[in-house]
Amino acid sequence: MGRMPVQANELPRKRERLTAGERREGRAMPGGLVQHPGRIALGAGLVMALLIASSVVATFVYLAAEDDRVRAYARLVMVDSEDNLPTFFNFALLAGLLFLLASRTLEAFASADRWRGYWLGLALIFLVLAFDESGQLHENLVGVGSFSGASSYFYFGWVIPAGIVVLAVGLCYLRFVLALPRPEGALTIIGGSLYLAGAIGTEMVGGDRAWQRSLGDPTSLLVAMEDATYLLIATLEETLEMAGLIVFGYALLRLRAGSDGTIRIRSSV
Repeated sequence: MGRMPVQANELPRKRERLTAGERREGRAMPGGLVQHPGRIALGAGLVMALLIASSVVATFVYLAAEDDRVRAYARLVMVDSEDNLPTFFNFALLAGLLFLLASRTLEAFASADRWRGYWLGLALIFLVLAFDESGQLHENLVGVGSFSGASSYFYFGWVIPAGIVVLAVGLCYLRFVLALPRPEGALTIIGGSLYLAGAIGTEMVGGDRAWQRSLGDPTSLLVAMEDATYLLIATLEETLEMAGLIVFGYALLRLRAGSDGTIRIRSSV
């Protein structure tokens, strides 16, 4: 008997099909690599955990050491320092989220999505956050509260305008978040809450500690910030911020996943 004819698109489909186990392992397909959003988020979480653990150890080494070189090396992994490994990781997270939001924005405008303006707004917000992380702009406002007479939890004065902006943006984006698919919407709320709990909430706790240590004197602020309790509060702040970014990134990756729950990273080869 003659062989049954094969449809034109059947062989390519067979060649590109992956088993569930191969998808879980992130096996390459012709034209790209398949990954699961959960594995990407887990990988980022493990890197974060390693950095935080290293920072805690380095904090105690920094406080105990008398040699300036040892203190300088400790600063390389302390999350409260600038231009070091944790800063680079934070910037990488923000840059990755900016890329996901920018691509989502382009797709939304191409399809005339009713929420395209909201996606554009999110992309611009993360552009500002990435720029701030690279230039540490808000760090220049740390002492504003002390010079303007603010005290206690508002000693770091930038949290006041930041809180107002966050409230306004939150009210504007409420409908947008509620319109997201339920799992991704919940993840967005969790991620945003974690990030704000660190960026504003824990920052206010750290401000109160610095105010108590400096006795309200802005000239002793730097000395007050070299305190074990303050540095551990700062570590908690950065932990919450990183965790919030990773959870939000997981939500964005889930939105980009196909019907099988995986993402294909296409190759130009």
